[in-house]
Amino acid sequence: EPISVINRLIFWLFLSRINHTLCACEAFKGDAIDLAMTNRKSTKPIDLYSICEISIGYQPNIPVRKRPQISSSLKAHEVFRTNWNDMTIGLYEEFKVMFLNNANRCLGILNIGQGGITSTMVDIRLVYMAALKAAAVSMIVAHNHPSGNLKPSYSDKILTEKLNQASEFLDIKLLDHLILAPDGRYFSFADEYMLKDLDGIEKQDKKKQPKLTLKYR
Repeated sequence: EPISVINRLIFWLFLSRINHTLCACEAFKGDAIDLAMTNRKSTKPIDLYSICEISIGYQPNIPVRKRPQISSSLKAHEVFRTNWNDMTIGLYEEFKVMFLNNANRCLGILNIGQGGITSTMVDIRLVYMAALKAAAVSMIVAHNHPSGNLKPSYSDKILTEKLNQASEFLDIKLLDHLILAPDGRYFSFADEYMLKDLDGIEKQDKKKQPKLTLKYR
């Protein structure tokens, strides 16, 4: 009898332990399901068309009629000089771009790069990124030579050719490339017939034409 009672007690404890374990498992399972349902409710579907939205705008502060109209290299030089710092034009090189609308009115001037005494780096991609954002029809580029030597270097000619090629592809005309000197003089690629198809004048016709300030069109 004592053995029988002990056996019953042990059996009862064994059943209680199993029942407690099953209850714990059911509780854990329920928590897991509730957690999964909570995460599922909080997860929103991803709309791939609203993740990356690009907005392009151009809001000029100056009325169109008050913007300078660029008809020649002389006028372009005057506008560039008003935007250049007289304290630094003879110190280091800078490269700037003037963007124009279809009437050759200035949309704005952007400083693309600032370099050292003898050179400056120009990223053509930045030039045309800004031109497209401003909805420019044409543009004029300019940089200064602190030394006062207006003769274009080999790298100046290569850069102008690259800009010409990109302009033809994007249909944004490159009207001129100016080189500015600290003393007020300037060099114009257009006036020297160093741009292709400028008013119908090719490079090889330079010697046949009188030197003059051409009108941009």
